[in-house]
Amino acid sequence: MKRFFFSAISFLILVFYSPNGAIAQADSRRLISMSPSITEILFELGAGDQVVGVTDFCSWPEKVKALPKIGGLINPSFETMVSLQPDLVILQHDRNRLIKRLDALHLKTLPVNLEKLEDILDSILIIGRAIGKEDRAVQLREKLIKRITFFKIKLKGAPKKTTLILLGDSSNPYRDLYAVGKSTFLDQLLSLGGGENILDDSWSDYPRVSKEFILSSSPQFIIEANPHGKLSPSQKDKRSSFWDQFQTLQAVKERNIHYIGAEFILIPGPRFFKIVEAFAQVLHPELFESSMVEGSELSKILVHDTLY
Repeated sequence: MKRFFFSAISFLILVFYSPNGAIAQADSRRLISMSPSITEILFELGAGDQVVGVTDFCSWPEKVKALPKIGGLINPSFETMVSLQPDLVILQHDRNRLIKRLDALHLKTLPVNLEKLEDILDSILIIGRAIGKEDRAVQLREKLIKRITFFKIKLKGAPKKTTLILLGDSSNPYRDLYAVGKSTFLDQLLSLGGGENILDDSWSDYPRVSKEFILSSSPQFIIEANPHGKLSPSQKDKRSSFWDQFQTLQAVKERNIHYIGAEFILIPGPRFFKIVEAFAQVLHPELFESSMVEGSELSKILVHDTLY
């Protein structure tokens, strides 16, 4: 991750096209969002009253739940989308088949890239300009950059803690475990929070990992990231029992198995700094003894359990 700032030149040459060649208009009043990340950006930009449709997986902020649902990326209801008469459909850039179908239906689209932190920051500006919220987009982007800078300064010189982030459920010994790869936004958040991913660049984005690999790598920390929130006492006991099998693991010996739960933990959107905050508190508690970011509500929305 090498850039967080637009150069003046690159900002000036940004052009916003739909697939059919039409420029996305700043007066777009009726918007459909095709991902939770995009929905969150739109509401952060103050465009919530312009959103007329969202996917089945969009759930934040609360008022989103009352909006018309258009299905998901795999099974969108094109009939519903057309009936909502959107001025603009905003979706992720790699959905080529979906973009072509919407183009055939004469629905203007705005593809955006949300794969990495720099992409999220860039896309905030792209969306803001397209929907007439450019000033708000600049402000939001600057706020997020300040929070990124905060962690960089706070953790400057701190040793990186070798870490494995798991997305699988360790309480079931027969279930595959999936990890966070190096080419993901979660890896970037881990690095900002003071961790070093034990997976190298040869792995896929979210690869399946074996117990043998975990044992041979023996990371200092293991973090289970889950969008389903708090563990029940029985779930916590099952997870602890699973890790008790591996007493040679450094993370087990040092009691550094952690669970972080939040519904947005896998969403590459404007709440990413809260995930960084959770990682930082786990990996460097000596530097972060209390909530760090101004206005943080970490204790209310992120569940952090040490599994021992």
